[in-house]
Amino acid sequence: MDRKIKKFDIVLFLIPFIMFGIALLIYYPGILSFDSYNQLEQIRTGIYSNGHPFIHTLIEMGCLKVFNSPFSIAIFQILVFSFIWSMICKYNRKNDSRCEKILQVILTVLVCINPINSIMSITLWKDVLYSYIVLLICFVLEIFVDKHFELNIKNLVAMAFLLIFASNIRHNGLIITYFLGALLVVILIIKNFKKLHWLYFSIFLVAFYYIFMIPFAIFDVKKETSSSSVLDSKVIQLSGAYLVNDKFSPDELKILNKYVNIVKLRENYNPFFMDKVSGQSEINSSKLNESRSELYFMILNKSIKEPGVFIDFELKNTTALFGIYRPTGCIGTILNTSIVAENQDSSIYHINENSFVYKVSNDYVYGIMSNPFLCVLMYSSGFYFWISIAMCIYFCLRKIRGSFLIILPNLLNVMGLVLTIPVQDVRYVYPNFLVVYLLGLIFISRVLIRKCDNCVPTASDKKKKKTLLIIPAYNEEANILKTYKSVVNYNKKNGTDYDVIVINDGSKDSTEEILVENDIPHIHLVHNLGIGGAVQTGYKYAYENDYDIAVQFDGDGQHDVRYVKKIIDPIIKGQADMVIGSRFVENIDTFKSSKSRRLGIKVISVFMEFVTGINIYDTTSGFRACSRELIYDFSLSYPSEYPEPITTAEVLKKKYVVEEVSVEMNEREGGVSSIRAWKSVYYMLNVCLALLAIKVRRYKRCR
Repeated sequence: MDRKIKKFDIVLFLIPFIMFGIALLIYYPGILSFDSYNQLEQIRTGIYSNGHPFIHTLIEMGCLKVFNSPFSIAIFQILVFSFIWSMICKYNRKNDSRCEKILQVILTVLVCINPINSIMSITLWKDVLYSYIVLLICFVLEIFVDKHFELNIKNLVAMAFLLIFASNIRHNGLIITYFLGALLVVILIIKNFKKLHWLYFSIFLVAFYYIFMIPFAIFDVKKETSSSSVLDSKVIQLSGAYLVNDKFSPDELKILNKYVNIVKLRENYNPFFMDKVSGQSEINSSKLNESRSELYFMILNKSIKEPGVFIDFELKNTTALFGIYRPTGCIGTILNTSIVAENQDSSIYHINENSFVYKVSNDYVYGIMSNPFLCVLMYSSGFYFWISIAMCIYFCLRKIRGSFLIILPNLLNVMGLVLTIPVQDVRYVYPNFLVVYLLGLIFISRVLIRKCDNCVPTASDKKKKKTLLIIPAYNEEANILKTYKSVVNYNKKNGTDYDVIVINDGSKDSTEEILVENDIPHIHLVHNLGIGGAVQTGYKYAYENDYDIAVQFDGDGQHDVRYVKKIIDPIIKGQADMVIGSRFVENIDTFKSSKSRRLGIKVISVFMEFVTGINIYDTTSGFRACSRELIYDFSLSYPSEYPEPITTAEVLKKKYVVEEVSVEMNEREGGVSSIRAWKSVYYMLNVCLALLAIKVRRYKRCR
């Protein structure tokens, strides 16, 4: 990803920051609930418990040190979302075209005008920051998938930190940490065991785990002790479903009565609300700890025998997770703009509560709830969950890899909530919304933008295309410095900014010394890989460093940098995926290569047309440019022998657009060509055989 911040990145940061900031001013100093006041009281008294994850309390403490008001915590949350959103938009803006920018702005505005996002951003809930972290983990997974898990240490450190942070910001983040952490270790082992990335990642996870434990010791945080586990409460709540439907036999009622007061359970049972059942049904915790398996097996057996009751319970109990419509009687909030709570701090109140703007805003927020269609469209977390599944299926059909892996953190969050959700509050499943927004950006960049006829970059966009010249060099001590200086001087004279990477392919002469002494950007290959391996190294470098265009450029002085602009222009305009600098498209061959070599090129051209149906005049030209998509393709697979004709044929078979533009080439100024005259016939025969093999293969694009 291009790390340079551009004006448009600032625009995408400011849109949510300003719009959510307006909501904060209306509801100043923010929106608080019972949990919010509880955490603020811990900060005020200095007596901390981990009932509300202490790391989140610590973050709030830091915000209050800056400005002693809930306002500072809300501002922090707005900044976090705005930063994450602009960063995700930047990464998913592949073409940087005007059309793509407009679509990203439209999506950003739609996100911001949905009240659920603005209200959540200013509500002092641990669920809000946790949801942003889940979104960030999904985004990092997108990067991992794009990189085919060919990761660097920074990637591994970032993911390890986020996974441990998620488990410390909300307790049900543990399932994401454990499952996803283990899965990534397995993937890294399978991908490349010898590279030891799996080991580094494991070490980082353990290191961050202990680092996050340090504040607990410093602030003497008390562990929250509960009379029963969340799973116990869920099982007893399910027991209530069978109890109120009179499905227990007298013997089963006796067993149930050992663990819970049956009368209280019948009175307090509600499929939508677990807290009341677990808090007021007089659960016998000591008996549960002693022999809970008896109760568990009884309820499991009852669920098998009474599937109707079980299904009805699950449909109601998971309404916030999977339900598109909220059924009548559902307990739990969609949105809350009130700061009233049993433990409210009297010094905190909405200063604008009696203003006209406040009332209009509330009418807008709650008016949407009264409209069934708008309520589903904007507030239904279950609707957004199924939209994310549908989008992933669509991406899979379009061969966009890794869609379900990208949303896996959210799926794990939902799985954890199936067993733990106490009440049908949308805040628990707010990541459902955020994941759909991420998928929306992927849809724009990888599907919609390619169908848009107006996506040709503007003149201002052209200047922003990052172009890299890949210069493979083997024993080029006589030419490499002059070749590099020709590019540098051309950049200075014409205001271009072509970057250069020299791939020193295990040269045995003084090529490496020249590169080092003159600070020429280069990669040194310890062993000679040949032209294919050297060029693929350049493409891997181009992909990893987010170049839009890569140009193969010989280090022997044959290619003229003046023609680079001509070669890359069709790619910038969106007219081609690959452009070949050709000596023969207009019969230009300044230094007149040997007759045997020209004959070989013509024969290969005939075979190329037979295989692909398209005539390519200069099949062996190494002076060519590739788009971002082909950079990605070549970074994964590139032939070690005869790369120019072979890759051209494969690119054409994959239905990429290839153009030829006329160029002049210079005669080699020093060194020795890799294809000598006596090898021309051998070269031609091998290429023709390879082309025939390509004829019968099936090809598909990597994306």
